[in-house]
This record gives sequence, C-alpha cells and structure tokens, in this order.
Amino acid sequence: MSLSTAPNSIATRPVTSGAMMLRLFAVFALTLTLGAGPALAKKKSKKSSKIARTKIESFDKVFDQAKLLDNKVISAENRVAKSRKALNTALKISKKGTYVDAIRELKKSKEHLKLLQRGKAPRLSIRPTTPAAVQKDLKKALKAVNTLMENMPAAIKDLKDASDGSKALIKEANKFPLMVQREVEQEGESGLWFTQWGKKYKVGKTVVTNLNIMGTIPGRAAATTLELADISSTIVRTFK
Repeated sequence: MSLSTAPNSIATRPVTSGAMMLRLFAVFALTLTLGAGPALAKKKSKKSSKIARTKIESFDKVFDQAKLLDNKVISAENRVAKSRKALNTALKISKKGTYVDAIRELKKSKEHLKLLQRGKAPRLSIRPTTPAAVQKDLKKALKAVNTLMENMPAAIKDLKDASDGSKALIKEANKFPLMVQREVEQEGESGLWFTQWGKKYKVGKTVVTNLNIMGTIPGRAAATTLELADISSTIVRTFK
C-alpha cells in the first residue's frame, strides 16, 4: 500500500473518530521515527539487521532497491572474510590475523611462487621446480588468494554502484517525513497526543532500522574497496 492510495488511507476515506485516532497514531509514529532517521542513519546497524519491507508501497520502492545494494556490499564483505579464513587456515596461523598478515606469512615461500597478471587482477602461481610436498601445502593458500583476486574487479564495481546508489536513495528517504506530515495535515489533527504511543509503533522502528543500514552502505563499501586494494597492492609488492 502507499500513503496516498491505500484503501484505508487517511486522505481518501472518511473515518470515525476512533479509527481516525488509530491511523493518526500510526502516521505520527512514523513522523517521530522518520524525523530521527537521518541522524540515526549515521550510526552503525547491528550485524544481524537487514533491510525489511514496511508494507507501505511508497517507502518500499526505496527500501527494495536499498536491499539489493546492501546485498552487494554484504557479498563483497563475505568474500573477503571467507578468503581470509581459508588463507589463515591453510597457512596455520591465527584466525584473527588480517589478510595482509597472512600475505606476509606466505612471503616465507616466495622462492616457490611467481606473480602473474591476469586481466586487471594479480595472481600467484607455484613454480614448476617446487617440491611436491611444498606444492601440496601451498595449493590451498593460493586458491584462497586467487579466487578473491579473480572476483576483485567485479566486487569493486558492485561496491561503487552500491555506494552511489545508496546516496541517491537516502535523498529519496529524506522525503518520507514530509509525506507523512502531509497525510496528517489533510486530516486537520495536531497529532500531539500520539507522540508517546508512536515510539512503540513497529513500522516506524522498521523504517529507522532500514535507514540505519542505508546510512552505513557508503562507508562499508569504501572500507571494503580499500581493503581489496590493500590486499592487491600488498601481493604485487611482495611477490614482484
């Protein structure tokens, strides 16, 4: 449904006093939480939080697009984490170690490795003269590195698209409070009585959670892009 076209919209149907109060409560709950949205969006969302639908059509047009962009960032973040875990496991070093730490550990086997440039991404290969026992130990480590490097160009493009797209969507979301305010003004009620009840309104909380996550997308995209660039440049510097 949308704020202006739903069958139960305040703007389109005469309502009884009780029903009007309930809908004004809903609208004002959104006004309260949306008013706080831009400020809250600067904070980091909980890791488990995901963008959810509100069942308000005009809002979900924005949130559905935002969810696709957030998923692109999550995918890139997960690829780095998965590759780091596999590399650390293969090298038998601490799982808490950074990717750059792992590459430094891999440097101990530099004499058995050579750097290749495949397309836009670097790649490591085992030298033919490397003993079979050493090759076996290195294969899993190189698989973790090379899989990440092969996916890096596409990941960086996705991260840029997510960052740019989310900034545009945040501008659209900034219009939400005005949309809600117009709904209330059309009914001619001040709505001040509903402010305390509005804090408990579930849709309003969903909207704020969504805005929180949207606000983190550009920063997360930038951080992951920098991490990928650092990994790539470290590999090149170490094994050239």
